[in-house]
Amino acid sequence: MLARAADDAQDRGQKLNFLQGDMREMTFEETFDGVYCWSTSFGYFDDEKNLDVLARIRRALRAGGMLLLDIVNRDYVASRQPSLVWFEGDGCVCMDEMQVDFFTSRLKVKRTVMFEDGRSRELDYSIRLYGLHELGKLLHEAGFKVTEVTGHPAHPGVFFGSESPRLIILAERT
Repeated sequence: MLARAADDAQDRGQKLNFLQGDMREMTFEETFDGVYCWSTSFGYFDDEKNLDVLARIRRALRAGGMLLLDIVNRDYVASRQPSLVWFEGDGCVCMDEMQVDFFTSRLKVKRTVMFEDGRSRELDYSIRLYGLHELGKLLHEAGFKVTEVTGHPAHPGVFFGSESPRLIILAERT
């Protein structure tokens, strides 16, 4: 995905640096003007580690730097998430069996990948589902000020609570 993003940026004449790594081990100090966590790439850890990741992102940003964070909206998912989803990948078919754990506010997923050659593989993962108030509090604790909330990429600056599928937050380093 990063290679494709780099190609797209180059085609548009934009000079961007893309980095891949484990966000839990980030050690940058005031290096970037912006950080982009898109498509639910945040929330796979416990609350303490998620807070630590946000604090690391804050340290990596220069003064006034911005974080653009996009995750699924817990309030939307809790009422609309199907328990079973099928989709096709590159040479495979995937089945996700999903369940919202309301005690931990985590979406638990059992993914079965079936390959064209007959092999299959199963993996389990979970992701922390945040509501707007929880994520806002976490960002504040990490040293950010929320400047905009959006519920769908097609409608910047508009958030309809449980009717919004995404929780897209623009936050400034304080």
